[in-house]
Amino acid sequence: MKISRVILLIMLFVLMGVSSADVSYKWASTIPIQFVPISSIDNVSEYLSSNSVVVFYIDRNFEYNEKTIKILNAINVYCYSTSSSAIPGNETYKLKKPILVYINGEKKYIKNFIVKGTKISENPPTYEIGDKRLFIPQTIDKNDKVVLDTVGEYVAKKGGIFAYINKVPPYHKHVVVSGVVIEKIIPNPEGEGAVVVAGRKIPVEVRDDEEINKKILIIKKLSEVIGSNITYITTGSENLEIIRKLSLNDEEKSLLNQYWFKKRDGYIHIHYKPSDIKFNNEDILAASYYPLIYFEKAPETFKNDPVGKYYPQMISYFGTESVGYWNKGLKSEDLYYYSTNEKYWDGENNYSINPHWMYKDEYLPMSNNSEINKDKYKYFNQWYVKNYGYALTRNISGLLLFSNDKTLLDIVLGRDENLDWRLNPSGRIKYIVIPGKKDIEKGDITIIKIPSLSKKIYGVDYIDEIYIPPSKEEFGVYIADVMKYDYSFIYKLKDNYTYVTSFKDYVDWINSYRKNRITIKNNIIQLKSNSGIKITVYADKNIYDIIGNNGGKLQIEEYKKNACRFVIDNPPKNLIFD
Repeated sequence: MKISRVILLIMLFVLMGVSSADVSYKWASTIPIQFVPISSIDNVSEYLSSNSVVVFYIDRNFEYNEKTIKILNAINVYCYSTSSSAIPGNETYKLKKPILVYINGEKKYIKNFIVKGTKISENPPTYEIGDKRLFIPQTIDKNDKVVLDTVGEYVAKKGGIFAYINKVPPYHKHVVVSGVVIEKIIPNPEGEGAVVVAGRKIPVEVRDDEEINKKILIIKKLSEVIGSNITYITTGSENLEIIRKLSLNDEEKSLLNQYWFKKRDGYIHIHYKPSDIKFNNEDILAASYYPLIYFEKAPETFKNDPVGKYYPQMISYFGTESVGYWNKGLKSEDLYYYSTNEKYWDGENNYSINPHWMYKDEYLPMSNNSEINKDKYKYFNQWYVKNYGYALTRNISGLLLFSNDKTLLDIVLGRDENLDWRLNPSGRIKYIVIPGKKDIEKGDITIIKIPSLSKKIYGVDYIDEIYIPPSKEEFGVYIADVMKYDYSFIYKLKDNYTYVTSFKDYVDWINSYRKNRITIKNNIIQLKSNSGIKITVYADKNIYDIIGNNGGKLQIEEYKKNACRFVIDNPPKNLIFD
C-alpha cells in the first residue's frame, strides 16, 4: 500500500473527529458517578454535597460570563494571575488575566486558569478539586475510553470498583473492518475499451476474470491464515459468481419459480426468504446488481432500462396500481430520458450542450430539468428499487450506497409510504454502508457510516484504496480494489494486536455488545454474556487474591498495580473481586 494514497484520508479523519457514539461503553461502578457540564449548572452546591464522584467539565454550550465565573470559583477554578496571591485566602489580587475559551473542532477548552487542587491525569487533563470532585477543562465524550480509564482509576483509589466491557475482542487492542472491491469494468480515461451506456461511450479498463480470480484465491487464503473473514464488495452481479464459484442447481431453480404469481397481464412476487437457498458463507456487500457503470450512468439518460435477463425473479417490494408493479413488459420501462441527440463521448471529446429531459417522447420545459436532476432518487425511485432489489435476491449480507441522500435511504429502507416504489429489506440484509462521519447506527438493519468512500471517474463511483486508522477501541477501515489490496499491510495490522474482520462479523459482534450488560453487586462483577469479550476492571486489590477467589483460572491480559488496572479476557459471568 502506498502511503501517499492514504495521507489525505488520515488527515480528513483527524479533522472530522472520531465517534461511535451510538455504541456506548457498558460500564458499572460501586461509587455512583455524575458527569456534569458546567453550562447545565443552576445550583452548584447540589453537586458539591453529593455522595457521588462528580466530574465537572467544559461543554460545547459553555460561555465565560458572570454566572460561570461564580461556578468555576465554587469548584476551585480561578483566573490566572502572575501573583500567587490571586487565590482566595491571600490578601491581594494582582495582574489577573481573564480565562480564555477556545474551540477546536467539536471541543471547547479553556486557558489562563489555575486550580486549587491536584492534577491527576494529562489525557484528558483532569484535576481533583475536592474529595470525589474532578474538573476537566475541556469538552469530553463520556463514552471515550481515556475518560473511563481516568475516572475508573480514581474510583479504585477511593476504595471502589469500576469496570467496563471493552469494545475489542480478547487479546486485541484495535479493530479494523476490511473489504476487497471486485471491479471488472472501471471507467478509465486511458482505457483501451469503451462501454455504451444509454447512447454514451465511456472509455473503460476491462479486467480479466482469471486475474481477478487469482487475487480472490489469495485473499481467501489470507483469511484462513489470519483467522478472520474479509468482506467482498461486488460492483455488479457478474462478480458474484467469481466470488462464490457457485451456481443454482435445477432443484433450486424450480424452488425459485414457485414464487411467481399471475396478476392480470403481468407478474408480481411475494415475500421470499433467502435462507431457503444455501450459498457459501462469504460476507458479500453489494454496491449494485447491474454493472456499476451501467447503474450509475443510466439514471442520467433513463432511455435504456434493462430488459430480459435483468428482470428480478424474486423480491419483496411495495408499488402502486398507477405506477405498476414489477411486470415483465413495457409497463416497467422508465419513461423519462435525456434527448436522444445527446453525445457524451465519441473518442474525439465531443460533448452536447444543454441536454433536455424527455417524457413519453416529448421535451420537458427547462424548469423540469433542474427539478428532475435535483431529485433523481424521487423521480426514478423504481430504477433504484430494481437495482438494489435484485441484489437482495442474491443472498448478500449488506448494501453499499454511494450517497447518504435521505430519499435514497427512504427508498432502500422502505420507510416513506409516499414513495411510489420502495424496498422492504428487513430480514434480508444485516447492514448498509453509506458515506458520512464514521459511526454505527442501531436498527433492524445496522447503518455503518464511513467518510470518503469513493471517488468519481466519468460520474461513476470507484473505490481505489481507503485506510481510516482505528482510534483506541473505535473501529478503523481498510478497503481496497482487488488489484491493490495489500496483504502485507494486513499482516502488519495483525502484528499490532489489531482484530481484522468483515463488516458482517463486526456488525454481529457490536450488536452482541449492545445487548450485553455489566453490574457490580457485593464485589461480584456480573455479565449478561461472557462470550468472546474482555473487561477492564479498576480496583485496589491484590492480583493473587483475585486469581485465587476465581478458581485460579483467570486469563489476565494486563495488570498495572500503580493504576489498579486489570484487563481480563474471557472472564466468568460472575467475577469475584473481593
